[in-house]
Amino acid sequence: MLMNCYDLRHHGAIGDGTAPCTQALQAAIDAAHADGGGIVSIPVGTWMIGTIILKSNVIIDLPPGARLLGSPCLKDYHSGHADGSADPMRCHLIVANAAENVIIRGGGVIDGNGPAFWEPTKDPADGVQTTVAQEPDPLRAELLWIKTQDRRPGTMLEFRD
Repeated sequence: MLMNCYDLRHHGAIGDGTAPCTQALQAAIDAAHADGGGIVSIPVGTWMIGTIILKSNVIIDLPPGARLLGSPCLKDYHSGHADGSADPMRCHLIVANAAENVIIRGGGVIDGNGPAFWEPTKDPADGVQTTVAQEPDPLRAELLWIKTQDRRPGTMLEFRD
């Protein structure tokens, strides 16, 4: 089956690591979903995002050299629930509500940007542990998650029935 491809750059995204790309990425996901499914292409670059909502029959293609970087601004996150909660412990980077046939693939990186949420008065010189570990995704070995000990919004990825 041939699937349509949706490039987030066609929705105004710039992969420079500083320009917000949440709306462009969400627009590409929504367009793919509205057309019955498709592949959302994340080109090589660093794409800063807040909460995105995955939809049924959408594939996120994140090739080597492409990085989804969590926004350093809490206002860019929400819970994905109808109540629009902005409580950091209920907010997530990637949410899928009752979505089916969702795939995130490729050799790219999903980075929650934990250091952006560390308290600025605490650093390794003060004895605060700020290590960053790169861990392979247990379900898809070709994806890499950046995990940190931090105070960022809740879990990075949440799927709900």
